Amino acid sequence: MKHNGNIIINDKADAKKYQEVTEVTGYMYINAEGASLPQLATAGSVDINAEGASLPQLATAGSVYIHAEGVSLPQLKWRKGKRSMYLKEGKVQIGCQVHTIEWWRKNGETLGKKEGYSAEEIANDRVLFEDLVKGEE
Repeated sequence: MKHNGNIIINDKADAKKYQEVTEVTGYMYINAEGASLPQLATAGSVDINAEGASLPQLATAGSVYIHAEGVSLPQLKWRKGKRSMYLKEGKVQIGCQVHTIEWWRKNGETLGKKEGYSAEEIANDRVLFEDLVKGEE
């Protein structure tokens, strides 16, 4: 079922209302810890502020913001060259991965290679990353 507009999920009762939704044309805010939307496959944007939230079928989204641990998005495919980087409270989000600055410096290149990014793409992301985190340490 397609939902035109935005959805805000503040608790599990809200999540229950949207169990059959497969597409959200607008923005989806998820604030309910452990919320699961098993059918959602496409969303304009998703903002997850709930530990343990699960969107097992989400394959495409205009943007995804994750502000919680243990979020599950196993089907989401990130388009190369379209990643965004965000810095919040000492952690950096690149694509769907959220880690400390130190973690990214130690593991970012290895992760990039594993995900199939070229040496040039990894180098470009490194420059953007260092600009983003400048003054945070």
